[in-house]
Amino acid sequence: MSVNELPSSNLLTYFQTIARNKNSSIREFTWATERVNRMLIEYALSFAHYTPESVTTPTNAKFNGVRLTRPICGVSVIRAGESMEFAARSLLPGMTIGKILLQRNRERDCGFPVNHCGYLVVFVR
Repeated sequence: MSVNELPSSNLLTYFQTIARNKNSSIREFTWATERVNRMLIEYALSFAHYTPESVTTPTNAKFNGVRLTRPICGVSVIRAGESMEFAARSLLPGMTIGKILLQRNRERDCGFPVNHCGYLVVFVR
């Protein structure tokens, strides 16, 4: 499995600067982190599979574009990844989103999450 990192840019650094500034208001923080989330989802979507599709524009011109080969389902980690749902839904309206819960192992206090997939149903809406 390969790991792809969102390429650094001045725009990304700008949003990170606002988000990390202790003097930023909650409104500024929210705006900046939502923009970073959108950049992450857009970058992730660049790795999806697309199929060529030709369409007719309102001026009757032909445009050779692409469409997603198959629907995409997102999985949100409850209390962690839910902040990215807004960006995902704004880019793919009607996208199916599943939920998964990971919690720290309190019995061993080792910091590793307990996988609740064997105990709970992952809810997809």
